[in-house]
Order: sequence, then structure tokens, then C-alpha cells
Amino acid sequence: MIKKTAAVIALFLITYGVFLIYNTPSSWVISRIDTQLAPLQARISAPRGSAWSGRGQLEVGSINVGRIDWHTRVWPLLTGHLQAKLNLQGNNIDAHGELNASRSRLRVDGLKGRADLALLARIAGMPNTAEGTLTADLKSVGFSRRGLLQEARGEIDIHKARLPSLNVDLGTLFLHLTGGKNSNTIHAALKNSGGDLDINGQITLNDGTRYTLIAYLKPHAGQKNDPMRDALSAMIGAPDAQGRYRYVTSGRLSP
Repeated sequence: MIKKTAAVIALFLITYGVFLIYNTPSSWVISRIDTQLAPLQARISAPRGSAWSGRGQLEVGSINVGRIDWHTRVWPLLTGHLQAKLNLQGNNIDAHGELNASRSRLRVDGLKGRADLALLARIAGMPNTAEGTLTADLKSVGFSRRGLLQEARGEIDIHKARLPSLNVDLGTLFLHLTGGKNSNTIHAALKNSGGDLDINGQITLNDGTRYTLIAYLKPHAGQKNDPMRDALSAMIGAPDAQGRYRYVTSGRLSP
């Protein structure tokens, strides 16, 4: 009789424990996600659902980016390690991937999506000098606790890229990203297809802050691009024997 009663009590406690875990409010997981997003000046507001399956609004600074849905894995979360499938839907942006976060690092694996360049410029606090639509197919993107980019592997394309202030069409830009994780350097090979000029170059990011861009620009033949050649000659100097202008710039990203 005692054994039977103990078994019933144990079964009740297990069932009740599972019930509590399943119905853990979404604010519990949001508090952990927001800690990871804070260095990126991002947060999730108006959460609904449970810690395991819910949704909220992703905000970056004062910008409401869109609705984000999550489905977390139970056991990693109970040990303080956050793993969740994320889906973002908003105006001029949609993306999905798997968040993998610990106390020291945040990584998104299998990140795929698209976004308007104007929206991304607003989110990054940068001037809106380019038009186009960015599409991403990244195997992984990793950030440190300070929000510094530490890892990026995959492909980024920018379709119908254009500099309206200069009336220059860049065609489609292609970036192939490699490096990071076990090194302090991320490389991005840059090229384009179509547009008013050929672009080939390399972007290097060191320690998540220091970047260098080296690009070779070759306007296509024709009178239409004569003003561009004149502007490049005035800004950069004379072209090389292949008609290419070498452009180099470097700087620091704010953490």
C-alpha cells in the first residue's frame, strides 16, 4: 500500500513538474535572449506564448523590425544554454535561423533571409546611400558578449544595387564570407555582375572592429560612363593598364 501511494505521489509530482515546465511564461526565455541581444542594442518586446514556443516584436534601438517567433529546445535551456529556432517577419525583411547562445557567445546557424538596404541602414544607424535588396545564405554568424562580429561564413548577394546620388548602377553584388571563430579575421570576397562597372575586391574585418576594403573598379565602355571615369580619376587617380581604378578604405566599427 505504501509503495503504491509513493508511486502515485511520484507520478503526480513528475506530471506537475512537466506541466510547470511546459507552461513556463515567455518572459522567462525573453530575459535570457535580451541579455544576449543587449550588446546589439536589440530587445524583444510584447512577448506571448511560452518559453518553448512563442512570439514577440524585435526592436533594434527605436526601430520595430518585425515579429519574431521562437521554438526552443528544452534540455539546453534548463542547463543555461539557449537553442531556439527563430523566424522573423516584418516590413521589407524576413529571415530564419537557429540561435545558439551561451553566456560568452551568440551564434546563429543556417541564417537565410532578405532585407531592404534602406531598412538595414536605419538599423545600423548609417546614412542611406544605396538602394537594393540583400539576400543572405549564411552557415553561421557569431557575436561576442560585447556584440562584436567574430564569425561569418556563407554568401550574401545584393540585387539591383544602386547609388542614386551618383546615378550609378552596381548590378548584383556577391560577397563570399569566410573566417572567424578560431581566428580574429573575417574575409569577404567581393564581385558583381551587370551594372555600369565591374567590381572585384576583398573586405577584411579584424577583431570585429577594424575593416579594410580593397576594390578594383572598371567602368564599362561608352560615353554614358565618361562622367564616372572623370570622377574616379579625380578621387582616386589614373587607372592601371587594364583600365581599373584601385580604391582602398579602412576604419573601425563601433562596438
